[in-house]
Amino acid sequence: MKYIGIAFLTLASMVSFVASVGLLESSTLPLFVTSLTTLLSIFGLFIGLAALRIIEFRPYLTDARTHRD
Repeated sequence: MKYIGIAFLTLASMVSFVASVGLLESSTLPLFVTSLTTLLSIFGLFIGLAALRIIEFRPYLTDARTHRD
């Protein structure tokens, strides 16, 4: 499951790189397409960070529920 978050982060960074370098410099595409691609890359970045955060802290959450004082 950890690799899913890493894959989301990698995909989001690649898409944001392409959007910032390629699409924003070209004047052939409309502004809607470039802004949509940028928003999708930011959304994918947040999904990847959230997936890594949930997977990283899941053992602590299960330990807190099962081992009560």
